[in-house]
Amino acid sequence: MKAAVIIAAAGKGQRMGCKKQYLSIKGTPMLIRATQPFTGLSFISQIVLCVPREDKGWVERELLPPFSLHPAPVVVAGGRTRRETIALALEELGSEIDIVLIHDGARPNLSEKLVKEIYSETRKKGAVIPAVPARDTVKVINREKRVEKTLDREQLRLIQTPQGFQKKPLLEAYRKARESDWEVTDDAAIMEKAGHPVFIIPGEEKNIKVTTKNDLDLFFPREENRTGLGVDIHPLVPGRKLILGGVLIPGGKGCGGHSDGDVLVHALMDALLGAAGLPDIGHFFPDTEEKYRGADSIELLGKVAMVLKEKGWQLNNADCTVILEKPKIATYIQNMKENIAQTLDVLPQKIGIKATTAEKLGFIGRGEGVLVQAVATINRDMKEGGNSGECES
Repeated sequence: MKAAVIIAAAGKGQRMGCKKQYLSIKGTPMLIRATQPFTGLSFISQIVLCVPREDKGWVERELLPPFSLHPAPVVVAGGRTRRETIALALEELGSEIDIVLIHDGARPNLSEKLVKEIYSETRKKGAVIPAVPARDTVKVINREKRVEKTLDREQLRLIQTPQGFQKKPLLEAYRKARESDWEVTDDAAIMEKAGHPVFIIPGEEKNIKVTTKNDLDLFFPREENRTGLGVDIHPLVPGRKLILGGVLIPGGKGCGGHSDGDVLVHALMDALLGAAGLPDIGHFFPDTEEKYRGADSIELLGKVAMVLKEKGWQLNNADCTVILEKPKIATYIQNMKENIAQTLDVLPQKIGIKATTAEKLGFIGRGEGVLVQAVATINRDMKEGGNSGECES
């Protein structure tokens, strides 16, 4: 019996304050993590992703391609309610589908083992949902917040997803739900109201639903920080422009090099790449390639920023020291910080740039070269995707 998976991820994340389904968890968007346990299983022949209407094109063009999910998901624009969204997804199912698994896009810690158990039991029983025991005492209260009664928690279960249903009775239940305008909080409730028996199997404690930022911090700590060091040296030669931090510095010699010679930006790029455990800038922008001759290093920094973002990292702060005998650059430092901050999409306050001399010692003291040391700290990126803003960490 062939199965289809519907991933319900069309919510706006009102309790989270952003579209949580796109948040990066250890470098992978939550929606992708919620989908991956279904991929590559022999009985799964179709995946349908339900996303906010305004994000459908972005999900198809940008979110999905880097992950090569199989089978390739069909992306559906969600409706106003969960019932409408799932109904739209059901319309996309192929005629070969016998079993439908419906999973929350905000449950990113699902195991493949539970997927297989749900599928197997659904084949036998028609409608199966995973559940875990209620650990806390549950009380019913009235409008005045007075306790009316205490429920027997031995009979209570906390329901999870994926929920499994045989296709034909599920379609019939959703038709009745539309006709009767039922609104429920999960798909099993629609089956129950339509008169179909629903059975429980043990769920998994780790299969939590991320609802608030506290959930995310509790189960997926974001304290991972990394620090990288970058050092770059360039000779100062006549006939070249001196560019530091994307700012043209007048006053004589400029930095030699294949690109524009922006030694400050080069050191910072190496610090960022090193913090992420990636190869240095010579790997990404080799001086053997003609296309990088005279390249604008600020533009190259933007490309490095994109590489880090794809890996789930963002800059926390950077500190750079420019060792240069002359000319003096103090009056240009604020412009440098603003250029770099804008390129890395952070506030200028997160970029530190200091200048010093070599006290006339060595090649730097003789005005023959410039050296920059850069230290960068990065952390996991919490910016959301789609067509909206970001989650505040």
